[in-house]
Amino acid sequence: MGDNDSLNLKKLITEYKPEETTEKIRGLKHSMKIKTDVEMIILTKRKYSKLKKETLDQMCSKKATFLFNNYYNIYNRLMKNQLNLEILGRLIMVLKSIEDGEYDQHTASVVVGKILKEMYIDSALRGETIDKKTGKVEKKRKGKNIKWNDFKKMQ
Repeated sequence: MGDNDSLNLKKLITEYKPEETTEKIRGLKHSMKIKTDVEMIILTKRKYSKLKKETLDQMCSKKATFLFNNYYNIYNRLMKNQLNLEILGRLIMVLKSIEDGEYDQHTASVVVGKILKEMYIDSALRGETIDKKTGKVEKKRKGKNIKWNDFKKMQ
């Protein structure tokens, strides 16, 4: 984060006075427990992929009790394959950085914002640039002007 960004962040913090949770995060130290349970779920799902969904869910809930009990939303999305594991891994590492004292909650929120920008906005812009360079543009289909009666006859 540059000097200007740092000054702007400090200004926002003093102006809006957000709740301080950095010390609480550092005290809880959940990042490695989350990471361990996420890895356990991924391995279990790979190893027992042929099992019924309910049986697999029971196995994972027993092997990843911390995630199941404390972060059920993450657990549930993992089980339904609704999470991008790359993003989750990067966010867990940011959480670990807060716990290790590298970041406070405010600096970490800027880092998370940059990660999400890079993954969503920048990748979409790269895709548009590639489409322009390769000449791949979706052709719009031209509709046919017809009267209502003609449309009804087609049905």
